[in-house]
Amino acid sequence: MEDTLRTHLLDLARIFTDATKVSAATIGKRALNDNTVLARMAAGDMGFNIRTYDRLVGWFAENWPDGADWPENVERPARVAAE
Repeated sequence: MEDTLRTHLLDLARIFTDATKVSAATIGKRALNDNTVLARMAAGDMGFNIRTYDRLVGWFAENWPDGADWPENVERPARVAAE
């Protein structure tokens, strides 16, 4: 299961970087205050928990670029209305 979730995160990062030209390091810094998280995931150098997965997917969902297709195999969380 972890490999599937890792693939989801890396797919989201790839699509996001292709659409925005924002680096994976910048995504990690903005989403988790960790500019190496996606590189370490890609290298297989780290595990992660569901909380980390949810935080990253949530960040992608809130910041997803217009015109970029969300991957069909990744469940997209509903947007939370601002209060």
